[in-house]
Amino acid sequence: MSNTRTKGPLAMTTDRDDIASLLERVKAAKGGSNALDMEIEIALFKPDGLHTSVRANAAGTKLVYERKDGGTDTHWAGDYTLNAASREHAVALLTSLKENHP
Repeated sequence: MSNTRTKGPLAMTTDRDDIASLLERVKAAKGGSNALDMEIEIALFKPDGLHTSVRANAAGTKLVYERKDGGTDTHWAGDYTLNAASREHAVALLTSLKENHP
């Protein structure tokens, strides 16, 4: 499993071009956006000891984290675009991800 979404308006993979596109959309954002928050969280996701992947739910409103045991955990995305400071932080995170992406 990976952090790839292939259905709906939030479809994206985490390749370098997608990260660059997301970065530009975050830079252009003037206010909070749950859709952008979800894309950012998916782009930043790294499998850990509990979760193997993340995707948007069917409605495109929450994130579904798939666990190693086959179960799922559903959560709201973090507030990466809530205000100017959070958007600046998201830009820094995505810039680092883009620069360090193969």
